[in-house]
Amino acid sequence: MNTNVRLCKPIRARFLLVGLAALALVLTAGMMHTLAAQSNPAGTTGAANAGSDSAADPQNAQAKPAAQPPAAAAEGFKLGPYDVRTSFEVGYRWTSKVDGNEQMYRSQVNLSDGVRLFNSYLTMRSEPRTGLFDRLDLSVNNIGDPYDTLRLNISRMDAYEFRASYRDMNYFNYISSFANPLLGKGIVFPQHNLDVHYRMSDFELRLFPHRKIVPFAGYSRNSGSGPGYTTIAMTGDQFLLKTQWDYTADEFRGGVQFNLAKLNLTVEQGYRFLKNHTSLSDAGQPAGNQGSLPFFGKDVTLTSFSTQQNGSVKLPTSRIVARYAPLGNLRMTGRYLYTMGDSETSVGAKSAGTLFSLEDLLAYSAASDSLKGKAKKPNHNGSFLVEYSPLSRITVTDAFDVLDYHISGEALRSTVYANAASLLGGDPQTSVSVSDLQNSRFAYSRVRNQAEVEVDVYRGLALRAGHRYTFTDVTVQDDEPGESTESDMTSQTGIFGLVYRPNTRLRVGCDYENNRSDEPLTRTDLFDYDQFNLDARFGAWKGFSINGRLAVRRNSNDASDIDLRSHDWNFSGGLNWQPIERINLSADYSRSDVYSTLLFVIPQNFRTDRSIFDERISAVGGSMSVGLYRDYKVEFGYRGIISRGTNRLEFHQPYASLWIPLAGGLAFKPSWQYFGYSENNFSFENYKTHMAAFSLVYTR
Repeated sequence: MNTNVRLCKPIRARFLLVGLAALALVLTAGMMHTLAAQSNPAGTTGAANAGSDSAADPQNAQAKPAAQPPAAAAEGFKLGPYDVRTSFEVGYRWTSKVDGNEQMYRSQVNLSDGVRLFNSYLTMRSEPRTGLFDRLDLSVNNIGDPYDTLRLNISRMDAYEFRASYRDMNYFNYISSFANPLLGKGIVFPQHNLDVHYRMSDFELRLFPHRKIVPFAGYSRNSGSGPGYTTIAMTGDQFLLKTQWDYTADEFRGGVQFNLAKLNLTVEQGYRFLKNHTSLSDAGQPAGNQGSLPFFGKDVTLTSFSTQQNGSVKLPTSRIVARYAPLGNLRMTGRYLYTMGDSETSVGAKSAGTLFSLEDLLAYSAASDSLKGKAKKPNHNGSFLVEYSPLSRITVTDAFDVLDYHISGEALRSTVYANAASLLGGDPQTSVSVSDLQNSRFAYSRVRNQAEVEVDVYRGLALRAGHRYTFTDVTVQDDEPGESTESDMTSQTGIFGLVYRPNTRLRVGCDYENNRSDEPLTRTDLFDYDQFNLDARFGAWKGFSINGRLAVRRNSNDASDIDLRSHDWNFSGGLNWQPIERINLSADYSRSDVYSTLLFVIPQNFRTDRSIFDERISAVGGSMSVGLYRDYKVEFGYRGIISRGTNRLEFHQPYASLWIPLAGGLAFKPSWQYFGYSENNFSFENYKTHMAAFSLVYTR
């Protein structure tokens, strides 16, 4: 056994679910009897959403469309046997010209001018077992923005429940500083960017939902397509390529749920089908990222390139969940999931230029490649939980779980080189053909058991202690050149905690873990670490509530070629206060500090250097809502992020809105937002812009 394996190959599993549907239902139900506005917290006007999504991680997140304040409480109306409540908000958004990097603005916020259906909902209720349905909930949000959604729940108590959802998202990512080796030369074009349109839908029907036997069936579809750029590594250099993303995924599932007196059992069988037809082509730039750095005395160039990927994945899925309570003080839960991934891939590629192959020791001017491969991934995932209370104040739990899978595959590569010459010397040949068969196998197995005892000590004070054992085994086998490596890791974790809850207003809890491992699987594994969590909540006292959470973790690995030291601590807190009926205030603050340092080897010269990552992020937000006169209301607030450390940046988003009631259930709502983003290291990505929206809200 070789226990020196510290970096396992990543496993890519794209079983993308969900996709297309329900659009016709949106258009039909959405126009029925004046749909209406959303009921999100007043005046957040996207500050809550854009603050928590784009602002929370402005480097990676794409903002969802602005959330809007609620309409006044809907009075409703009668429609036959149904009590109906409905609301919709429609208006126009205006955005000022982006001052700065518009592509960065689109990568993070991506909201534009135009008429919008911001929010709408429709609810219908009747007496049970009345008509075709006795409950209906429909919401349609953000139509016209890059992220629009539909949700429909419709049911009749004694007959069925039907749920449908649809999402349409335009994902735009154009960040110049991400993985750009030419940035130091002043070239800001991002070599890894996407402009992809995703459509996701899901449907599920359950029959006789309140009976002992409940059959159900579901269908999901997910699709994505769009252009982008990426790079390809050729011997001696890397080159920019255009990409056209194109995939679809379908899932069919069905099963039965048994609701018995002491047993709840669910059995489900599903099938997923994924198809990928992504293509790549040259970007018209023969020179690579290395520029004029010669390789074997020549500049490596790529004058043309094209490839077409055709892949398919079949994935049957079996799932069983059982909950059994034979006694009042004994509960057992078991889960088992089995999947069998079966994939087939074919890739055809053509390239031309001044190129080299170290694998085949050739210099050549053109090549035609063909690759056909197959792979299988059987996966077993099971868990079993027992909860037993021998006394009213003592609870013993034991949780056991197993994850076991392997990936085995083979690929046949065939390449025909044109105008090829051996790097070892000799005359050029018009054509050289090379083919080889490659096999590989990756196996992963993890067994984990956690046992705990919790004791209710006295008047709301509970203590708990436990132990977690984890054993992980990894094997990597490659028939070319036929070597096999294996590594395993054993971890022992001590667990301690307490909860103090003297009344319904106050809760304080803390947890501590101490972990020790014998051998890491990867260089950055949680190896020898200590972890402490503290959370507290106090609320429902004269309109005032407050909460906070603190998490601290320290990790280390003393291996001479790793020497890892890392720590991170996170704090978050928030408060809400309503001193009088017309005034509501809220505020929140979070702080995250992450620091890590470890050794790594520079591949160009095999020298050892140290990598240091230092990030200190503070996020703050607050809002105030004031009722002015009758139902007139104003709200204003702020969301912001300040990051210090390796990447220094700031993000600011103040906002304000006004609620003006009109006659007949109508209200007029103007709102304003400001987005400002700045980086110290990459100031060319800075931007700022103003946004205003004017909408009518109808509620009935």
